[in-house]
Amino acid sequence: MRKIMFTMAGLMLYSLTGLAQSRPFFYISYAAQIPAENTVQDVLKAWVDETTIRVVAAEEEASAVQLIDKTTGVVTVLNPQTAQYYQMELAEEDIALDFVQGRDTVIQGYPCKLAVLHVTPNEENPEDQSVEIWYTEKIPALFWGQFDFLQKVPGATLSINWRANGFSLFAKAVTKEQLSASEWEIPSDYEEVDIADVVDTFEETDYSQLADNRYLYMDADSTFYGLKDGEGNEITPAIYTSISAFEDGVAIVGTTDYKYGTMDTDGKIQLEAIYDYLSYDSSTEQYLFGVNEKYGLIDKDGRMVIEPTYDMLSFFMNGYAIFQEDGKQGLLNTEGKVAVAAKFDYIIDRGKMHFVTLENDTYQLYTIAQTKKVAADYQFIGVTDEPNLFVAQKGELYGYLDANGQVAIPFKYTYASGFVDGLATVISEGSEESFMVNTKGERIENPE
Repeated sequence: MRKIMFTMAGLMLYSLTGLAQSRPFFYISYAAQIPAENTVQDVLKAWVDETTIRVVAAEEEASAVQLIDKTTGVVTVLNPQTAQYYQMELAEEDIALDFVQGRDTVIQGYPCKLAVLHVTPNEENPEDQSVEIWYTEKIPALFWGQFDFLQKVPGATLSINWRANGFSLFAKAVTKEQLSASEWEIPSDYEEVDIADVVDTFEETDYSQLADNRYLYMDADSTFYGLKDGEGNEITPAIYTSISAFEDGVAIVGTTDYKYGTMDTDGKIQLEAIYDYLSYDSSTEQYLFGVNEKYGLIDKDGRMVIEPTYDMLSFFMNGYAIFQEDGKQGLLNTEGKVAVAAKFDYIIDRGKMHFVTLENDTYQLYTIAQTKKVAADYQFIGVTDEPNLFVAQKGELYGYLDANGQVAIPFKYTYASGFVDGLATVISEGSEESFMVNTKGERIENPE
């Protein structure tokens, strides 16, 4: 099996321009299912709102970033490996979609409709080449690179299925996040290059670096992967179906029997390849693993943290992990005990004392201790570093709620970030100037 890798030639076929002011974005994590290889791989992270899109490969370190300004049709591609960027206009796609009536489903808690892209079979590809696209109108349209044809879809695509080979791309998670302005800016030390130069030099550029002096290589006969150093010396033979970028000195490897484990930069196995799914979180130094379609957590040395008994499980954040049983979600504490019973369709965020759910397309705020709803029916609610303040959207404006769900700072901003170190960035209605406020809503002119 060949590991799915998004590079400048694949993920970043187009490019984009710098952005306007940031605000809450929908975040979608995509995975790919490859039936012929019996594998599922995390491949893509995307952020989208009505005017802008940000896309990066799932293995974010050193991956190219694609930014799309939907209002101007300009694409900017940032390449961290070369400290360069290029821009061009978004291509117009002349395709016809068949919007199927009466075919509805729910994906990640969002109602979805079906569109079909029909591709005429030919002698080379006589099979049905049609593509099924499940999209939701509750999230703005999302498209990128080789999936630029999704411009024609009136909402975000949460699942794409190719009828000919069964390959599918699907949303593993959907939530809302606030991004800092730096996520949309071209770094000052980046050099602009022409798109023609990028194409001409692509073959000369090595995008396979996984760590300092550690590179991926592929055996041409077996198409399996191994690890080598910068001088070309073999560190491991080419026996793996995939090798991730190294994180905290360890990479996740896939084997020919569709199992996953880890190895260090010397090629020594750290965790035996016995897992059906494996993902690492550096903030908790834990692995989320899957066995027989159940999920659990282990620490970096392989010691059990949460037994694999759940249909879905997240990493811990603010002391809690989201779990799913029988289609409903709840929260576990760090001891593995149920803190909030699994009775919610979708928990999208959690703080130290509260959690946020999505119910009937609106956001609700609950206490963890009593599972008591303290705020309801907002367009957005998000936790911040201040455990008793929550950024929220009401209509078109943003403000802040307190721990009891009451308005702590009025809804008078067209943009409001979360609090970090007691300060948040806001933009007042009718203004384009951003400034800082403290937890009382007082303007801070010269924050230290």
